[in-house]
Amino acid sequence: MNDQIAVRRSPVLARQGGVTLMAQRSCLSLGEATDDLLALDDFLDLHLHHFDGERSEAVWLKLKDSRDPRRAPFYYQAIRSNAAESVSVDFDDLTPWDTDIPATPILVFSIGRCGSTLFSKLTEAAGLPTWSEPDTFTNLAWPKRIALDEGRREQLTRVALNALAFKARQSDQATHFVVKMRSEVTRICASINRVAPGAISFFLVRDPTRWARSFHSHFKYPPRKSAMRLEQMTRSAREARQSGMEIEVIDYDEMVQDPEPVFRRLCEISGKPFSSTTLSQIMAEDSQKGTTISKGSGKAVPDGFDDDFAASLAEFDARLLEAAPKTWLDL
Repeated sequence: MNDQIAVRRSPVLARQGGVTLMAQRSCLSLGEATDDLLALDDFLDLHLHHFDGERSEAVWLKLKDSRDPRRAPFYYQAIRSNAAESVSVDFDDLTPWDTDIPATPILVFSIGRCGSTLFSKLTEAAGLPTWSEPDTFTNLAWPKRIALDEGRREQLTRVALNALAFKARQSDQATHFVVKMRSEVTRICASINRVAPGAISFFLVRDPTRWARSFHSHFKYPPRKSAMRLEQMTRSAREARQSGMEIEVIDYDEMVQDPEPVFRRLCEISGKPFSSTTLSQIMAEDSQKGTTISKGSGKAVPDGFDDDFAASLAEFDARLLEAAPKTWLDL
């Protein structure tokens, strides 16, 4: 890993925007840029923050200290809050990352508010290097200049995966690594799978009404918008499975009631012995403690919300109300 890569380095003067804002250029106030050359190995100590489609560059961050941002509930928030320097690389210079992935990705997709952060704590406890919500994948699901260019998006998907895989192989000597996605990334799960067809993929779901109540409580989503979002995400995952993507579906309520099968499955992948003590400790904690969406932090749901949501979801796809969530991808 001795390639020399041309970069632009800028001091981070301040962080901008809300804590849950998708990683992008506007999140950072930067000082004057200077040109430099870095070895590929140097990037093992940096953290890929976002892809900038307008400037055609990938942006890494150097942190102020050695705290491991993977320990935080949300990786994108942890690296942004601790950023000291921005290091950008032109898309055309990303060749060292646009290559075969040296470890097996474990991709965690979800509808959101369904235990995906808890799941990432289980993967971490199972000995699997875990990144919870790196926003480069969210970038690929949203900005039009990237999303509309399938070739570029697949290239950047390899870059995003290898930015993590190189760390997993070099620092952890791991054969697998976990990427827990923001729920928006579910819409491009099939595209990601084309880049990493050997990946192990999970899709987390939940009772639709309880999910909608939680989404409204924390993000103020109205009933109709929640129904549309749920239908779109489940359809994306279903179409990906129909196209040949292997996806294991996990129901949040089942995982909370009986987490042992899930944790045993993850330990089988990592080769780490199952520990009931470790599992009990994880289940006793709030996996989102200290964040804006921790337990007890939501707002009250208005009267009539459940009926309005059910009516809207029946309009988009009534089957999601009638079928068990774990069977949604089989509909």
